[in-house]
Amino acid sequence: MIMFSGDSAKDYGVNIAVVMTILSDGRKRSFNQLLTETPFFSEKKLRVIMSHGVILGAFEKSTLTDEQAYDELNNGYVRGCRFCGYDRSFLDKHHYPVRAAKGGADTINICANCHREFHQMTDYGLFALKGK
Repeated sequence: MIMFSGDSAKDYGVNIAVVMTILSDGRKRSFNQLLTETPFFSEKKLRVIMSHGVILGAFEKSTLTDEQAYDELNNGYVRGCRFCGYDRSFLDKHHYPVRAAKGGADTINICANCHREFHQMTDYGLFALKGK
């Protein structure tokens, strides 16, 4: 059961207070991690909640560079997905270390889930409670 402070709900609204409760353990989370922990919010709804939470000062958002996202996801696997090791489906070719849009030609193999999470971390950042 998710518990949250009545003051947080009053100050920021119930939806933001719910996410604040999840983030209250002090760990930063990617958008995908928050989406997994809040199955009652659609992806679109959670994006709106996080945007409003940042604007209202409830959350801080840190944007990652491609290199930081690579380090965050990379667990040292070499077979299958470069990040998680998954090797039971088709793998995406991800342009790294230079994005294709910036002229990069080198690629690494990653699964669709890690590919999406990588881009969400670099495009949308990591979220934490303000001041944690």
